[in-house]
Amino acid sequence: MIAEIRRNPPMKAMMPPAELEFLEKTLQTLHSGQVALEWGSGGSTFFIASRVNVLYSIENQPRWCDDMERKYADAMNTLRAAGRLVYLCANRYAPTAQFGYPADSPENALKYFLASYIEVMDTVAALAKVTHYDFVLVDGRYRLACLMHALKYIDADTKVLIHDFERFKEDILTHLPNTYELVGESPSEGQRLGLLRKKGGATFESEEVQKYYAKMILSPGP
Repeated sequence: MIAEIRRNPPMKAMMPPAELEFLEKTLQTLHSGQVALEWGSGGSTFFIASRVNVLYSIENQPRWCDDMERKYADAMNTLRAAGRLVYLCANRYAPTAQFGYPADSPENALKYFLASYIEVMDTVAALAKVTHYDFVLVDGRYRLACLMHALKYIDADTKVLIHDFERFKEDILTHLPNTYELVGESPSEGQRLGLLRKKGGATFESEEVQKYYAKMILSPGP
């Protein structure tokens, strides 16, 4: 059944062919027993979960959570039963607008999305004892904040991809020069994936990260 999901996913990832090829090649570089993490669920969830040992997928939009569970129940349940997928809906009672943007003010939105979405790996670490990820895909809302919080659970060997990289490239290189380095980008026009590596000595607790993180937890993203 997993092989069938891999061959014929119930939902296609919303990426052009060049991005999907880049994602596939990145996943192929991982060792066996890989643990993956993604913010923002959808077609990528089925693509990744059918290719790694286990995927922790985090979604912040209640309606989309319900759609995933209802429309794609067979595939979701198959992946869960095989231990391939842990699906986390951040807050089913959070007020959200189109594309999962918080309907509340940035400050008020934090009570819904900080602990349950941006920093949810802290809860996973405490309850499931998962303290390291081999692969991370940053999509969905609060991408830069999520990218920074991931530092607590990755090392220099972790493959970190950020979707729509052209929107965030300048900010990452400008504000996090000692934290992440750019490894490569998918060759697609416009919409792209960026592959990042955690720099040696980089930590979530660094002044560089903490200063920018305080700003980005108030920014759901473009």
